[in-house]
Amino acid sequence: MTIRSTGYCLLAAALLLLAGCGEAEHRHEIAYVPEVPPTCTETGLAGHWACKTCGETFSDENGEMPADPEVLEPFDHNFVREEVKRAACEAEGLALLTCLRCGEEEQEVLPATGHLFGSWECTSSPGCETPGEESRTCVYCSKAETRPLAPAGHTYGKDNVCIRCTAELLPSPGLAYAPITGEDGNLAGYSVSIGTSSATEIVIAPYYEGLPVLAVEKAGFQNSVITAFTAYATLEDVGEDAFRGCIFLAEISLPNGVKTVGEGAFFGCSSVTSLTLGSSLERIGSTSFFNLQSLKSIAVHEENACFSGEGGCLIERATGKLILGSAASTIPETVTEICDFAFYNNSGIQAAVIPQSVTRIGVGAFSGCTSLREFTYKGSAEAWEQVEKGASWRDHAAFTDVTFAG
Repeated sequence: MTIRSTGYCLLAAALLLLAGCGEAEHRHEIAYVPEVPPTCTETGLAGHWACKTCGETFSDENGEMPADPEVLEPFDHNFVREEVKRAACEAEGLALLTCLRCGEEEQEVLPATGHLFGSWECTSSPGCETPGEESRTCVYCSKAETRPLAPAGHTYGKDNVCIRCTAELLPSPGLAYAPITGEDGNLAGYSVSIGTSSATEIVIAPYYEGLPVLAVEKAGFQNSVITAFTAYATLEDVGEDAFRGCIFLAEISLPNGVKTVGEGAFFGCSSVTSLTLGSSLERIGSTSFFNLQSLKSIAVHEENACFSGEGGCLIERATGKLILGSAASTIPETVTEICDFAFYNNSGIQAAVIPQSVTRIGVGAFSGCTSLREFTYKGSAEAWEQVEKGASWRDHAAFTDVTFAG
């Protein structure tokens, strides 16, 4: 009995010793943590309960519901703005920003205001051949700007003498004038032709014997050696073949009064580099500008109701047909047809981009364009097959393949 009692006591002691070696159970010691308010730039924490020993946080004072404390977002600065240097028309200003909460300061550069100019006022009237001047003033700083006014140009009376400066306009000698009868049967004016003139630079005066020069006679200057013509006349019509074959003519500039350009009027004027058309033009013959192989630019008065010069092209507004192109043409998206011989023999054009709006390319349209090496259609190969193409539309042009961009 004694031995058994001793062994039992030893076993009990060992069990007690093992139990004493384990960690004691943790009991939270809960305390309230006051709110940490946010600042303008840093977050804060709402008031919450936490254990003093392990730091675990709770939403209740008994430590039964663990929860993260609510994060309080920064306020952001509450700046008040004070202008310390006012911006001027051409100089920057400066403002000081001060936060009402934390006192932090920042600077803001104020951009220059720029000038506020009044309306332009004429300070020097232009003369017939001399420029004038107009000016305007800034309402803030009184700075003045000036710009020239273009010369007014001469206004001629029936004697071809300017009514303002008395300068006389002398037409080229030797020109011939043919009478034009009006609808009432009376003499309305004259048409002009080269006559016996040997001048290479032709000047056409507005009046002859007190009546207006209204037209260039049919074939009036055909195959002549003229290099330039300037019409001060109120021309309304340029007759058929009027300047046909004038291979030395360098430019074509028609006055605003011209309404019609007859068939073949400038046919084969191979040295012409620029074409300028006025505001009243209503009708152009189909071969009026045929084979202008040196043509580099086209311009049409913006008030012309029938024709447009968009993209450096001559375009009929009502139909979208491109009548004539130049070396610098960019074909607009509104073009529906490129007419017969539109770019025929143009030696300067190097690239052409055809919009999908085009449904027809006319006879000989790009024929003879020996520098045209890039030809792009802005649609698919299938759509290109549907575009009608006239005979010889690209004969002797430099490009070999059509590039498709669609």
